[in-house]
Amino acid sequence: MLKHNHSEADVEPAPFAGDYWLTTADQAALLRWAAPRCGVEGGWLADSQAMGATRGKDGPLKIVGVLNCFHDQGAWIHLAADGAAPRPVLACIAPILHHAFCTLGLRRLTARIPVENVAAQMLALRAGFTVEGRERVALHGGDLAIFAMLHEDATWLHLEDF
Repeated sequence: MLKHNHSEADVEPAPFAGDYWLTTADQAALLRWAAPRCGVEGGWLADSQAMGATRGKDGPLKIVGVLNCFHDQGAWIHLAADGAAPRPVLACIAPILHHAFCTLGLRRLTARIPVENVAAQMLALRAGFTVEGRERVALHGGDLAIFAMLHEDATWLHLEDF
């Protein structure tokens, strides 16, 4: 059973790996931080759930992952980063993916990335997402590249250890 209800999955700041911490505790603040970085105008969908990764317990947000459009196999994922170099951002994605796959019980994550955002597409590939196609005239009249990751694709996370 997927557990995508906020009350079932709220996480106070908790260490994940090294000095990166994961939190879902202040949904409104996480969604506000992510919105302009994801190009969201007018607010997130009602089922949106955010997960933030910080460097250190009280450190600034490094990245926020927003899940929405939940379905029987998974959800869409949107990633908003602080603009740091790709390596730290990739390290911050780990707790977000772990939370989505292990805590929420999702099997599939789908990322819809504007085709002109090559940096985000490269990050998705480095994180282990697979290119699945292109959605034409999808977002504000632009095309989207479609990437997906299945639970079993996330081998670099060592999900079997959790």
